[in-house]
Amino acid sequence: MDTLLQIGRAAGWRVIAVCGAVYGLVYLYERLTWTNRARERAFKRQYVDYASSKLRLIVDLTSANCSHQVQQYVLSFLLLVLLLQYGDGVDKTIEEYSSISVIQMH
Repeated sequence: MDTLLQIGRAAGWRVIAVCGAVYGLVYLYERLTWTNRARERAFKRQYVDYASSKLRLIVDLTSANCSHQVQQYVLSFLLLVLLLQYGDGVDKTIEEYSSISVIQMH
């Protein structure tokens, strides 16, 4: 109790009373404005933030998967083109050898 009296004398009772009144008014204002509608708005805001972050993760993951699939498709297509070109070369070589062997047989 002596400590409170010393603080009161040092700071002045009027200053302490004003600070207490301001604190009480702020508390009262918060208490009166925290209605069900305010709670609902706060909940909706929190839910939107949460859902947005989860949707961003899903979009990033889907984008990465799509990019990988396109890359695999392009690589497969290029491999097919190379194989077809190689096959054309083999066909020409076989035709050359077969024409030589047909000429040698006659």
